[in-house]
Amino acid sequence: MGVFFVHSGLKNVYGAGEWGVSVFLIMSGFLCVNRYYPKMNGMQVDFKSNLVFAIKRISGIYWLHFALTFGFLPFYFLGTNTEHFLSVLFKYVINFLLLQAWFVIPYMSINRVSWYLSAILFCYFLFPWMLKIIDKFSKKKVICAIVFLYLFELLSAIVAAFLDCADVSFYNCYAGWVIYYHPVFRSIDFMIGCLVGKLYISESDDVRKKWKKMNNYTSLCIIGLILVLHGIYNHFNTIQIQTFGSVLIIKIISVAGFSITSCMLVYLFAKNDTKIVYIMTNKFLIFVGDMSKYMYLIHFFVFEYIGRVLWRVGGENFYKKYGVIAKLTIGLIITIVLSMIWQKFARIIKNRRYEKQSLS
Repeated sequence: MGVFFVHSGLKNVYGAGEWGVSVFLIMSGFLCVNRYYPKMNGMQVDFKSNLVFAIKRISGIYWLHFALTFGFLPFYFLGTNTEHFLSVLFKYVINFLLLQAWFVIPYMSINRVSWYLSAILFCYFLFPWMLKIIDKFSKKKVICAIVFLYLFELLSAIVAAFLDCADVSFYNCYAGWVIYYHPVFRSIDFMIGCLVGKLYISESDDVRKKWKKMNNYTSLCIIGLILVLHGIYNHFNTIQIQTFGSVLIIKIISVAGFSITSCMLVYLFAKNDTKIVYIMTNKFLIFVGDMSKYMYLIHFFVFEYIGRVLWRVGGENFYKKYGVIAKLTIGLIITIVLSMIWQKFARIIKNRRYEKQSLS
């Protein structure tokens, strides 16, 4: 929901989107290890096999990405847009091949949020190799690897803050792209999720029982820490005159702080033995969670169309006054409805594939 709030234009929720992306990536790595670790002996690990594995992992959502990308086509040929046809064609080819996050050119993702598919495809491609490596890790090595990756993220945040404050001209195009969009850098969170998944699998029953009584308090502390980090992040983001110190805090929280708290939350909630988990696993949230991968791609498409309609109907002031409300009400409803339709369509296609395979 944090990503929805940010893209709706709601104020003082700047970090919610970045935190949401970290949760997605860490949870993806965590779930992949839990699913494939028990049957890793049967997995082939080579370039071709890894590529096939990655494509299969995103095949269920790729055609939604394809359809939504086509849905943005009118924006390039209507209104005041003057972008050259060949430039638009190049963007579409790159987006259909899921290579948009590899390019530094601003706004290469036609559906702005689809860069995530480009990044997660690379993560899935690396996953079989990751699984083979971490299988040999002891618990101590897993913890050391997690610490090393977080130290690397921390160092990256410091470098990014320095470039920002030094007013280096290529920062916004290069450094900002690397630490947020680039598949190689975003694979770090995915790797951390994989390592946390290995820790969880190797955890003994005695250890789980030992910590069970403390899980309710721990989960409250983690949620409290997340809220505090968001408060600090939003506070320093609203300062008009930024100093190196304020920029450094913003970068550390966005690059490492959100990742660490996401990791803690995923690990704790996986235990599924706290009252907070029970509260958050009600029917509505489970329903939203099942459709989240569709809603993530669809919502920006819907928000863009709502924004264009409002601007066309009432002008700039009308859009500024009612844009956020319209996106968080009408936009959210349309997003949920379209996600439900696509989910049903995807299930029908999946069932037909299984039927064909069983017949053959």
